[in-house]
Amino acid sequence: MAGVSKVCTFEPNMEKIKYLFLFCSILLSFSSCQYIQKQVGGKPYVEVAGHYLYYEDLANIVPMGITGEDSIQIIERFVQRWATDILVYEKAKQNVAKNEEIERLVDAYRKSLIMHEYEQRLVGERLSKEISEQETLQFYNQYASSLKLTDELVQGILIAVPNGAPQMKNLKKWMNKPDSVNIEKIEKYALQNASNYQFFMDEWKTFSDIQKSLVKPVQHPSQLLSTAGSTIIMNDSVTTDILYIKQFLLTGQQKPYEYAKEEIKEILLNRRKIEFLQKLEAAIYNDALQGGDIIYYQ
Repeated sequence: MAGVSKVCTFEPNMEKIKYLFLFCSILLSFSSCQYIQKQVGGKPYVEVAGHYLYYEDLANIVPMGITGEDSIQIIERFVQRWATDILVYEKAKQNVAKNEEIERLVDAYRKSLIMHEYEQRLVGERLSKEISEQETLQFYNQYASSLKLTDELVQGILIAVPNGAPQMKNLKKWMNKPDSVNIEKIEKYALQNASNYQFFMDEWKTFSDIQKSLVKPVQHPSQLLSTAGSTIIMNDSVTTDILYIKQFLLTGQQKPYEYAKEEIKEILLNRRKIEFLQKLEAAIYNDALQGGDIIYYQ
């Protein structure tokens, strides 16, 4: 009948799906075989409103290691989702008149995508990502007061040993005074007895990361981290943790330079990117103005 468009309905066929799964498995196994690729090229699996889904489109839908009914269901869901998207879109086109606002938004989005792709390509090709130590230090000295911690930071040593491990008294004594001699003793002891050993005397770690290794959760870290140079011992029925705190910083305090360094580099790199794009836009505009591509009418 004139004026009636044909829309193919989607009805999953389990026999067809099983055949497809077998087909896809063979295709995946011989994906490097040129003959197989030629044989399946352009062969449609399903048609919906003039849109085709081909066998080769489905070849990589099933993740590796999944077989049987699970694979069949994955393919079936994919095909049904594909068909549903087309059917809903076709129905929407029939019931929504051409809208100038939609066309304007689509055009604006397309323009934005193209501009973004062009700018990112230029940024990757021309913008240096090297940030010098002098730049980061200068930024830190200027804005350090605004760089606040959102987590407690700790420097120190953490060792976890089984309850009843040998020389526990000596280990506690060494951990209470981790000078160069005792650190050597702690490290040798850790190699033989420790289930977990972390040395971070010269780097900052968030206490939330340290806490993941402790046998008991700490509800109030600020109370635990009360004294630099102190040793904290906690245990459960299996393990004893010994944490030596060389230094600590609490939430809300100023970030130390070494800890804030990477964040500062990201800030400076983003600034450099903004300045680069601003100069690029200005150069394009000025070139067009001088070349007569921008014409003002009186």
